[in-house]
Amino acid sequence: MDRQAVLLVEDEYIIALDIRSTLEHIGYEVAAVASTGEEAVELSRKMRPGIVLMDIILGGEMDGVEAARLIRESMDVPVVYLTAYTDEATFNRARATEPYGYILKPVSSDTLYTTIETALQRHRLEIRLKHSEDLLNRTGEMARVGGWEIDLASDRVYWTGVTHRIHEVPDDYIPTVAEAVKFFAPLHVPVISEAVERARNEGVPYDLELEFITANGKNLWVRAMGVPEFRDGRCVRLFGTFQDITERKSAEDRLIQANEDLTRAHEEMEAANEELAASQHELIQAHGELKEKEERFRMLFNHSLDAIMLADDEARYVDVNPASCALTGYDREELLNMTVMGLTPSVLLETGKKMWDEFVAAGAMKGEYSLTRKDGSQIDVEFSATSHITPGLHLAILRDISSRKKSEKERLESEERLRNLIEHMPVLVDAFDADGVPLFWNRECESVTGYAAEEIVGNPRAFELLYPDEAYRN
Repeated sequence: MDRQAVLLVEDEYIIALDIRSTLEHIGYEVAAVASTGEEAVELSRKMRPGIVLMDIILGGEMDGVEAARLIRESMDVPVVYLTAYTDEATFNRARATEPYGYILKPVSSDTLYTTIETALQRHRLEIRLKHSEDLLNRTGEMARVGGWEIDLASDRVYWTGVTHRIHEVPDDYIPTVAEAVKFFAPLHVPVISEAVERARNEGVPYDLELEFITANGKNLWVRAMGVPEFRDGRCVRLFGTFQDITERKSAEDRLIQANEDLTRAHEEMEAANEELAASQHELIQAHGELKEKEERFRMLFNHSLDAIMLADDEARYVDVNPASCALTGYDREELLNMTVMGLTPSVLLETGKKMWDEFVAAGAMKGEYSLTRKDGSQIDVEFSATSHITPGLHLAILRDISSRKKSEKERLESEERLRNLIEHMPVLVDAFDADGVPLFWNRECESVTGYAAEEIVGNPRAFELLYPDEAYRN
């Protein structure tokens, strides 16, 4: 229905016809005419008029004031009272319903038009204001921003709904200034008190972030802003905003902590980089030293007169020096495709395998061994071996002792021939050490003295046996 449609409530028929005619003449649509309060309430609910012209004095149980109250409570429709006269009590009841105007009977068209338009304009403004307030309240709820005001004349504090909810108090709670200040943390009570006094006495606005304790004991951070209002050089009002900034402060604290952690991590990283640089320098230096040692080892390895051979856990050769090739008659590539057992004479294979297992388990071994060269000849070597010089790698140093063994054999054979010659010479042949202990006693000595070599050689009392006369011995 058009917002300018009028519901007329008048119990006197002639007056109702006159007012209806005037309304239609000045451009309004009369939606309906009611003669009782009950009918007015019912028609308002059904028709939703743009405005209600309500006679205060009506016949029936419900007068115009009660009907207006019910209409205002159940729907947002402006009511303008029509009256010729009324007593003070009825007028006070009518005023409590917050009417949009009064029209005295008899009604003139100018008064009727002006009052209705003023009421409609006021109602439109109230709707817009209410919409703005709702939007502001919703925005405040989302941002946790409330409003407040201090009436310095009464020392009373007024809060918006959001401010009440931040304080965790009922919406009808109205504190004094002293009571409002006590919500702040003890450390910040002097701060907010001084700010309020300076605003009141010196006109200095404030914008503070303070710790706050709600009525339920919850600890918050709030931003309190206050602005003084002066009239005739005197501060009459303080007003401002009140915002819960706990989440922002927590985020700031987390950001500060994160920055501190980041700074500490950066410092630790720089220290680690310095250590890494030092380690890299040491590593480069160590690498250079290792390379020098490797070069020296390789030079010794390649120029050693002794054969140096490296084998893995499977007894397979993995590196050999030139002396190894000279010793065995095989070239390097051939040896790297062979095992230790491949150089072992076939008759010694079982012994060789047993020696290899014992060597790997023991960690070191020295001794003599026989090898078969590429040309099939067999040589004797003296070896010194160390297992696991690095995991899975074993070292052996070998020296050809075939010539030495041959020389020793020839020497022993020569000594044996000489011994046999002396043993069978037909003359006495003996030998004593510096202490007079016999070292040799040939057969002729046995024949002449009657003492066998076993009785004389090595016997420290041999002289006593051979020369019983002590005087002769001396």
